[in-house]
Amino acid sequence: MLSKNQLGFFYMFISICAFSLMDVIVKWSDAYPVGQVLFFRGFCGLIPILFLIPKDRFLDFYKTDRPSLHLKRCLSGLIALISIFIALRNLPLATVVSISFAAPIFTTIFSIFFLSEKVGFYRWLAVLIGFVGIIVITEPGFDS
Repeated sequence: MLSKNQLGFFYMFISICAFSLMDVIVKWSDAYPVGQVLFFRGFCGLIPILFLIPKDRFLDFYKTDRPSLHLKRCLSGLIALISIFIALRNLPLATVVSISFAAPIFTTIFSIFFLSEKVGFYRWLAVLIGFVGIIVITEPGFDS
């Protein structure tokens, strides 16, 4: 029996492998339109979710009291997914993945405006170190 930490590591490892595989498939599928690739990604992702919904709550499992917030979240996720798919088509895979590591930076910045979070010195220091890491990985220059 796995401990909760081992199980969490296993799930995270499987998730990273699945997203990496998806990135490679999107990169290789440049002969198909982005919309078609998005459709099949969503359709193939929907199949396992249908098996996870309890049978007695199938009709009301996704019922919500805040449909407008869910719609905003859905639209922002869709825009992000379309953007990453287009980036995977037009940029090298390593560049897209390293730029996606900037998500915690934007999350920290947006948390100030949208959630009124107080961001302390150590968190800003971590954000700055993360940004320097992204700069080192992407190797910006004037040659491209």
